[in-house]
Amino acid sequence: MTRQSWNTSFGWSVRIWGRVRLSPSGPLVPKQVRGTLRTWMRWAINACVLLLLIPGAVHLDSDVLNAEAIAEYFGYGTDAVLATDIGEHREATLHGGAQITLNSGTAVRMRSTRQYQEAALESGEVLVTVTRESSRRVGVVAGDVAIEATQARYSVRKLASGAYMARVYDGEVTIAPHVDRRRSLSSRAAFQPVRVGRGRAADIQPGRVALSAFDADDAPRLLSWTAGFLVFKGETLGEAAEEFNRYNRQQIVVADKALRRAQVGGWFDATNPEGFARAVAQMFGVHVTSIRSGGRGATSC
Repeated sequence: MTRQSWNTSFGWSVRIWGRVRLSPSGPLVPKQVRGTLRTWMRWAINACVLLLLIPGAVHLDSDVLNAEAIAEYFGYGTDAVLATDIGEHREATLHGGAQITLNSGTAVRMRSTRQYQEAALESGEVLVTVTRESSRRVGVVAGDVAIEATQARYSVRKLASGAYMARVYDGEVTIAPHVDRRRSLSSRAAFQPVRVGRGRAADIQPGRVALSAFDADDAPRLLSWTAGFLVFKGETLGEAAEEFNRYNRQQIVVADKALRRAQVGGWFDATNPEGFARAVAQMFGVHVTSIRSGGRGATSC
């Protein structure tokens, strides 16, 4: 009976018992082949030990760590969906301290790693606030583009056309082609990253980004939806009606084409389309009709 032992990478000694036939003229296996066999056996034993160890380790850790923590420990992203219903807005604190606010009818798919937070905007609008105290960088994915910031306050909205509109209220963001950090895949967008500062807006189309300016001091009005209000300042009645329709299942229809071009102003409850229609009727002396059918409704001016 002959003993043969190998040391694994775990520092354990594994002993194999068996019978070895010896030749009087020397070893049956050449020295070079024996070395190759020993290397192969060492790798095979290590693989077996790994297969035996991993299930037990995951089982033990699962009592202490949840699925997200395990994923982050190994550096992989985790998926979570944040969503709001029509007429609802929601605030959330991300891992690392950044704040995200979801507007009406918004869906965001979150991916998180130790150093990075990614929010893929699938519908609606988000407001992101990243401060110096935030321990992770935050990026919003808008189609083929990623909008990233280490210290900024900015919003991103997906328009009905499929394009995106971003506004920077404070700080600075970088807009660049999106790279999937978990799969190392680059987007098909081809342009150089651009830095966008306070008071600048970006119209994001497939493959291109067009910059424009807006009054950053007008932020309280533009972000009044975070408090449940809509504030108009010279928008046309048609634009105001479309904005109200984002927040309500009861839709506003402006039947008169000339009336659609009339300008409106004032503060309004975002979830009270009938109140807005009554105010319009008083301003312009028009008739308002409310039609309801199957749980949905329409208010016609």
